[in-house]
Amino acid sequence: MGIEFDVSKITLNDFVDENNLTSLLEYLKGAVPQKILVDMVDCSDIHTAVLQTILSYHLLYGCDFILPKEKKSFVLAIEGFFADNRC
Repeated sequence: MGIEFDVSKITLNDFVDENNLTSLLEYLKGAVPQKILVDMVDCSDIHTAVLQTILSYHLLYGCDFILPKEKKSFVLAIEGFFADNRC
């Protein structure tokens, strides 16, 4: 499944690999400058390029995140990013 796009929401499902990057970039270009919701509850893992793209958008325009309760590696990376950047 990968990524599902809605008007102001991205849902990440299962493993999100680098093959999803092009569609994510197209979506984000169309979303500028609105704040988007990123639902990662059903995400099992995410390629670092996809994660970096989402976090870069967050710094520029803002994102709200719905994270899984389980402390997966990408959850720890996002929490560390927020702590380091005081987001």
